[in-house]
Amino acid sequence: MSTLLCWRRIDRYRAAVGVQNADMFLLTQGESTLKEVISLFPYEVEPGNATASLRQNSDEVSLRLQTLLQSRVYEAGLSVQSFRLKEITYAPVIAQAMLKRQQASAVIAARHTIVSGAVEIATSAVSQLSERGIVLTQQDTTKLVSNLLTVICAESDVQPTMPLG
Repeated sequence: MSTLLCWRRIDRYRAAVGVQNADMFLLTQGESTLKEVISLFPYEVEPGNATASLRQNSDEVSLRLQTLLQSRVYEAGLSVQSFRLKEITYAPVIAQAMLKRQQASAVIAARHTIVSGAVEIATSAVSQLSERGIVLTQQDTTKLVSNLLTVICAESDVQPTMPLG
């Protein structure tokens, strides 16, 4: 992970007396703060979820980073102007798992859209047939809806079959 940290010395006396090395103190506290705050937020959340995430809520994450780091370095006579995430790098295993999760969510959303559309089409087909005076038995309606849903929702091309008996 890389960050962008803007700070300044506001009290030279505290910077010299409060800690041994103010620059090193800031670096150490910055790393500690970063790890702590990053662990509080998931990388991303599902749409509609009110939980803040690293990906969608950078301002909130930055404010949390800045506030916590400021509370830790005040004794060293330092003022944190901003503390922002610049880049988040994950281990390959974690990145691969995150990608699989993202792909699974996309597949589920696509399937949901397809099934909703298929139900709408099947319902519309039955209604239109009824409006045109074509009366279907319950068994015929069930068969029509089943066939339409199978054709529309299928992952591969459908092979038509004809009953022989």
